Order: sequence, then C-alpha cells, then structure tokens
Amino acid sequence: LIEVFSYRNDLSQRRSMTEEALALLLHKHKFDIPQHVITRQKEQILNLISSNPDYQVYRMQKDFQERVEQLAEKQIKEMLILDQLAYHDNLIPTDLDVKAYLNLTKRPRAKEFIYFDAPVTRIHGKESPICAEELRHICMREKTLNHVIHHLTRL
Repeated sequence: LIEVFSYRNDLSQRRSMTEEALALLLHKHKFDIPQHVITRQKEQILNLISSNPDYQVYRMQKDFQERVEQLAEKQIKEMLILDQLAYHDNLIPTDLDVKAYLNLTKRPRAKEFIYFDAPVTRIHGKESPICAEELRHICMREKTLNHVIHHLTRL
C-alpha cells in the first residue's frame, strides 16, 4: 500500500513539476504559432483520441473543438520551446539516452513518468518501424525537460 501511494505521489509530483516548468517558460517567452501548424497538430490529436471509446461523448461537448485547438497550440509551443532550449544548451541525446527512454516505455508504471509520448508504431492497423530520428528528437525533448527542471529546482 505504501508503494502504491509513494508511486502516485511521485507521478503527480513529476507531472506537476513538468507542467509548472513548461508553463513558466511559456509565460516568460511569448511567441505565435502559424495556424496551419496548429491545425496539423489538432488533426493528430483527433486521430489519437478517435479510437477512445469515449470519443463520441467528448465530441458532443460544445467546446470540444476549442479545447482540442488549445491543446494542440500548447503542445506545439512546449515542443518548440524545448527544441530551442536544446539547441541553445547543445543538449544532444546519446545512444544511452535513447536506450533508457525505450526501457521506460516498456514498463507501464515507468511509462507514466515520460511527458512526451513515444512515436506511434501502428499505422493503419499494421506495425511499422520507429524512425530513429523521431525517437532521438523525443529523447532530446525529455532530456531538455529534465535539464530545465534540474536548473529550476537547484538551490
């Protein structure tokens, strides 16, 4: 029981630290995103959640489209700011980082500590290989996020 509560506390603490760090960065650095980029992200979000059994219930909400658009914009801004920080701080994922990321995705409980989802491996119902560069890019964002949290929580 202690392990369950400890795990839930660690998970919620990690999630809140991540979201607060990203919110702080986005609050301090304002920028606009082209509408076509937001539209593409919105389409990806809709493709992901359309397989959810509750999708029809969500879709019936009057502010559903607006919420999906806000989520798409938030995700794009988070990715862009982390990509810029990674470039500025010269954070390059190593093979060990990629291996550690893949190991985290294998375990359901550890997978919840990852902020950015792993690349989709099923396309049109068929398994497809993961693009190595896409995987490195996601690892770079996770590494940058850890870097940001480390610097924000340093004494």
